[in-house]
Amino acid sequence: MNQNLHTELANARREEAKAFEALCAVREKETFTHSSLFSMYEGTISEIAWQARRDAGTFAWFSDRLPDSITLINQPPPPLPVERTDAERLLHLLRQITPEDEANARAHLLPLSNIPSVDQFRAMVLAEEKAKMAFINQKHCLDHPTADALSTLSAIELSELLDEFDDFHGCLRGAKNTDSDWEWRIAEEILRGNSVPFEALKMTSGELLDHIQREAKEVSDIEVAGLGDKSHRAILQDVRELKVHLEQGGRKGLLMFRPAVVKQGLYLMREVTIDGRRCDSPDSLSKLERWLQLHESIKKLGEQWGALTVVDTEHLPLNQGIGQYKQLQARLEATLTLGKKATAFNRRLDAYDKGALRLWHDLEAVGRLRNLVAVLIAQRELLEASHTIAEAEAAVHGVCLQPESAAENHRLKNAIHTRSVEEFIRSYEELASLWKCRLAYEERDQLLSVMAAELPEIIQALTFSFQDDAWDGRISRLGDAWNWLCADKWLSQMADPRLEGLLNQQVKQARSKASSTLSKLAAEKAWQHCMVSLDKNPQAYQNLMAWSTAIANVGGGTGKFAEHHRQIARECLDGCRDAVPAWVMPLYKVLETVHVRRELFDVVIIDEASQSGVEALFLSFLTKQIVVVGDDQQIRPDYVGLDLTPVHQLQAKHLFDIPNAFLFGPPQSLFSAAAVFFGTPIRLREHFRCMPEIISFSNRLCYQDQPLVPLRQFGSKRLTPVLNAHYISGGYQVERTKVNPVEAEAVVSAIERCCEDPAFAGKTFGVISLLHSSDQAQAIESLLIKRLDAEEIEQRNIVCGDAYDFQGDERDVIFLSMVSARSDHGRIGTMSDDKAKRRFNVAVSRARDQVQLFHSVQEGELGQSCLRRRLLAHMKQPPVDPTAQLPWTVEELRQFARNNPRNRGNQPSPFDSWFEVDVFLSIAGQGHLAIPQYEVHGYRIDIVIVGGTRKVAVECDGDWWHGPQQYAEDLHRQSQLERCGWEFFRVRGSHFYRNPDDSLLPLWKMMETHDGVDENFKPSVFSEDRIEEEKGTGIKPNVGQQGPEQPGDKSVATRKADSGEGSEDASTVEAKKEVRSARRAKITPLSNKKFTLTKSPLDQVLSMTPRDAGRVICNILEECPNYTSKKDDLTKRVCKHFGIITRGAPKNQLTKKIGWALTYLKKAGKVEEYKATNIRVRLLHPNGQGKLF
Repeated sequence: MNQNLHTELANARREEAKAFEALCAVREKETFTHSSLFSMYEGTISEIAWQARRDAGTFAWFSDRLPDSITLINQPPPPLPVERTDAERLLHLLRQITPEDEANARAHLLPLSNIPSVDQFRAMVLAEEKAKMAFINQKHCLDHPTADALSTLSAIELSELLDEFDDFHGCLRGAKNTDSDWEWRIAEEILRGNSVPFEALKMTSGELLDHIQREAKEVSDIEVAGLGDKSHRAILQDVRELKVHLEQGGRKGLLMFRPAVVKQGLYLMREVTIDGRRCDSPDSLSKLERWLQLHESIKKLGEQWGALTVVDTEHLPLNQGIGQYKQLQARLEATLTLGKKATAFNRRLDAYDKGALRLWHDLEAVGRLRNLVAVLIAQRELLEASHTIAEAEAAVHGVCLQPESAAENHRLKNAIHTRSVEEFIRSYEELASLWKCRLAYEERDQLLSVMAAELPEIIQALTFSFQDDAWDGRISRLGDAWNWLCADKWLSQMADPRLEGLLNQQVKQARSKASSTLSKLAAEKAWQHCMVSLDKNPQAYQNLMAWSTAIANVGGGTGKFAEHHRQIARECLDGCRDAVPAWVMPLYKVLETVHVRRELFDVVIIDEASQSGVEALFLSFLTKQIVVVGDDQQIRPDYVGLDLTPVHQLQAKHLFDIPNAFLFGPPQSLFSAAAVFFGTPIRLREHFRCMPEIISFSNRLCYQDQPLVPLRQFGSKRLTPVLNAHYISGGYQVERTKVNPVEAEAVVSAIERCCEDPAFAGKTFGVISLLHSSDQAQAIESLLIKRLDAEEIEQRNIVCGDAYDFQGDERDVIFLSMVSARSDHGRIGTMSDDKAKRRFNVAVSRARDQVQLFHSVQEGELGQSCLRRRLLAHMKQPPVDPTAQLPWTVEELRQFARNNPRNRGNQPSPFDSWFEVDVFLSIAGQGHLAIPQYEVHGYRIDIVIVGGTRKVAVECDGDWWHGPQQYAEDLHRQSQLERCGWEFFRVRGSHFYRNPDDSLLPLWKMMETHDGVDENFKPSVFSEDRIEEEKGTGIKPNVGQQGPEQPGDKSVATRKADSGEGSEDASTVEAKKEVRSARRAKITPLSNKKFTLTKSPLDQVLSMTPRDAGRVICNILEECPNYTSKKDDLTKRVCKHFGIITRGAPKNQLTKKIGWALTYLKKAGKVEEYKATNIRVRLLHPNGQGKLF
């Protein structure tokens, strides 16, 4: 059995996962934003569908179609079979080529590749002229002895030789033209072969410079003073001797006892300073020694260069002096290279002309040799340039001999022969133009052949009308046209919009099956565990049977041997306790059933702990873990008449060392003690029982800091009004029994009428007396027993009592009796303490669907802080207009949607998208009251329709997709709200924008079915007032041009309103007739329920919703001249309409009610408020208000 259930559960979960995966795919596909679909469209499917319909007229010229075999869903789109650039090229070629040009281009043409280009020819002519001029100017240089030998060299060798001559001649000329003559003298000596002395100078000077530069880094910054006029060399000798003496440990001595070396260098220690300090230590002497050596090296360097030039370094800083010597060294090295270059020249020239005399030291002789090489190069260049031009002329001449040779060929040949660049340019351009024409018509024919195979319809149309300027725009958008064609094909292949509903149903069915199977499996496992335990321990089974027998023997617990049987039951329970996984029993049964010992159970759960006192503390002794469930704002244990003095004495005596010992005793509950000792409780704020209007009283009374969130909303069979207060005139309170017989009679009569009303079919009733110390509940119960059948009482589960009797219980309808009434014995007492507050909280929150309060006093007769007054005020407060906080009216929203561009993010608040705006306007156009972005405990519903007896949640699945996890959470939350009475309708964006009427038709049927509308009535998406205005125009609805969020777009409702579209069938006309008949008869049916309790006309009006009161105001304004009235006169007109005579506070309440109704009408776009001589109200669409209601 378990295995079958496991298999069934796994199959159900697999089916759910499969259906959900498919649903996510459909949903994601619908909401996924395509950033670049078909390289042109972007957005959701609905946006792309609208864009494709928008472009249909633009691309009507694209007559070719995709093959039926192509599938675009989950497949990459086929590429455009032709390139747009090719099509543009073809159009250009068709327009460019004339018949005359084509005929000329078919002659025999000289290939342009066989002749030089214009720039090349110009360069050839210029090169020939330049070479010719250079040769003529230097022709005399050929008269040189070496001319014949060098003429055998190649052009490359001559060019290299010329570069070397230019370098050598430049260096030689530089040595000649320097300011000093020593460089030229050295150059002459070197070139004559006498370079040894200068090489020695170079080496010695280089070594000294290296030494000086190294030493200068160390001692250049040393400041030496006191040397006087003594020779540095003598001083250096004294320094060295004195340093050696001191380093060897020699003493300086005194006076005549000084050593000779000290006496000789005494002036050093007394007069010479190093960086301002005396030179009397080996270190300072070492520095002085190095400084003196540096200056000696500089002196030697000057002596080396003294034969060639004089360098004055005495008046220069050390670094500048060194710099001058480095410059001289570099110039010397450069001059010495002339010798090496001359040697290299000799070796090279000897290969061509060995033994020739070459005077390298003669600047003019070197120049003549260099000019010889230059003229030989110019001669070679002239011959080469002339030969190149001759080759080009020969190539053209060969083509000119061919038959049908073009005239441009001959003109080109003549231009080359005469070296005429201008004539060559003209002829070349003419020939190039003919070649361009030939290539163009060949390219045209090739493009026509290729493109006609791919797009025959378009190519055929193009060849016949290529002169039409429209083809420029068409070809420029050829890619867009192809993308449109692919998008149209892709949209036609998308899934059926009904698929999502089918998959949703499959998910729900699979989830329900899994839940049911899981319940069966859990029960089966629990029983299996129990049976296995009993099989393993037969004694446990015997003890369980014995325990059952012993409990049966206890009976009512009052017999002589009842305690004996209890003891037997406790002993038997110990033997079978582990075989039963969970024991459920009231508190008093625990002590009767089990032997008390530590950690008897693993977990103990205490429900309604706020009703348990300290006597329940022993449960913590019986368990390892404890869960305390309760509400400290509900009724606690009532210790009436208990003297607490002994309790306080016992607490002080036995609990003196326990913190907060006062919690262990009356009047505290177990829950209040647990809240202190167990830390912050886990608050369950989701409230599933009561209608929002009911639990809002408890929130105001007890849960203001953390209000309960009502999840039950308007169901399809909602009882209205949810809060119903009945004033009982003439009620009084019997002093002795504190019974109000008139209220009791009214309560029983109301229950009788409710039992007969079909709206209350299957509903359970409860009667609660708000006066705890009275017999009112008993009196009502007695009357009910007399006037209702026992079967009716049992079927309705009717119970009468006070709040204590209903703690932890609930009923569909609760009848509250206030009991208290005015009397001659004084004012009615005030109930405002915490105990009364908890009783009122429990009394009101027992009702699921409706609370009916019966009272014999009015608010003014009760104290300001009295809970009865607060309850009565809550029961009588009018419903809050849910659209009062919206920043715009429906008409303003329609104008905004009509006149503003549509981009993502600029939709009006609080909508999330323009899709929601369009759906909202369609719903409002039907006269339904809709609330956007309705929040239910952290879950935002896109649009909620409030009407009749219910609220319908409309989810717009269009623009956003937050992933399968979030989608699963949304569906789970939706299922929770559906269990609380919510009804959901989901509309997909693509379906809506393709066909708004069809997409919302199920919603209209849903509203009709439960709101009592004719089943055959088929509403349209536009409002009735527009239908009335445009009736008879003959314009039929056209939904093919509607679309989602696009710049400049308008909503579905506003577009149809603008265009005056609309049509009426017979059912629509009949429905209008019924509405008009009701108006003429001043009938204002507020609901389809048979509610028979009698109210005064004023109470009827005050209990109206703003929607119903707005309908009355519209009917009144239709009878006014020009459908307008002073705003201040509306209260008087409403009173006259209903025959109400009132003043004072009731009239103020009526004025406030009318103000709320006007706010509703203004936001619905049905009336406008304007100022003339006074503030007035005008009906905007007379005779067209029926669809609003």
